[in-house]
Amino acid sequence: FLSVTGLILYFSQISIRKRKNEPKKRKKTKKRYNWNLKWHNKIGWTTTIFLLITTATGIFLRPPFLIAIAEAKVGKLPYTVLDTPNPWYDLLRRIMYVPSEKMFMLSTFEGFYYSKDNFATIEKFEKQPPGSVMGVTVLKQLDDKNFLIGSFDGLFEWNLQTGIAFDIIKNEEYIAPVKIGPPGDFKISGYGFDRKNQKIAFDYTFGVLQIGENEIDFPEMSQEILDKTPMSLWGAALEVHTGRYFKPITGKFYILIVPLVGIFGVFIIIAGFVIWFKYYRNKESKKKKRNLKMSN
Repeated sequence: FLSVTGLILYFSQISIRKRKNEPKKRKKTKKRYNWNLKWHNKIGWTTTIFLLITTATGIFLRPPFLIAIAEAKVGKLPYTVLDTPNPWYDLLRRIMYVPSEKMFMLSTFEGFYYSKDNFATIEKFEKQPPGSVMGVTVLKQLDDKNFLIGSFDGLFEWNLQTGIAFDIIKNEEYIAPVKIGPPGDFKISGYGFDRKNQKIAFDYTFGVLQIGENEIDFPEMSQEILDKTPMSLWGAALEVHTGRYFKPITGKFYILIVPLVGIFGVFIIIAGFVIWFKYYRNKESKKKKRNLKMSN
């Protein structure tokens, strides 16, 4: 509403200036201008705080600003859904029992933990395998000491004894980054086997991935599905909302659309409030002066 009325105000000003010699059209445009100005200001100043909070915090929901706060910690905000005595709320991602070690393994938002005494105590693994903050999508025990761990950071074979994680897609040892960054090159969403019982992984972007040197036997996507399956409106809205829709035009810089629009949005909200406040204060000042003259 504020965006639409703001545009109407902008173009109405131009129209009023151009129609100096057209009293009827000028009067009509001015009437529309005054109505939009009245409600633009009323709704604008009453929602300023909400708009600022929503816009400013929205900037940090996606990279690159998300990366800046990913490791930061704050206390639980009172009266929010996170303000709960349950310590596992929105923290636990996966859990499995490891018979060879007689322990429970837990994948959480903050890393991997284990318990060998039925959760009387829970300890964090000293050497952490890679696991996206979004949670692991694959957690499978391969043998007594090795586990398969997949997430949006990739697919890894993790040795419980040495703590070494091996990237089985890139065929190299994993080296943990100094700081949390964007998702890895391979965003693993699943793991399984083809028709020849060969290992395969499912990638969020690329689809089925081959693991190892043997060529996989996996059916191609049906052309009928490709041609007739429509995109959900929610999916389309998400593509536009997150700026991914503009990737063919801007390339990798599409990631900057959300933070830049957010910053511009914050500036417009503050600037709009300042303009309204100065106008309102001047209006009140003139009103007081007029009332003072009348009383004298």
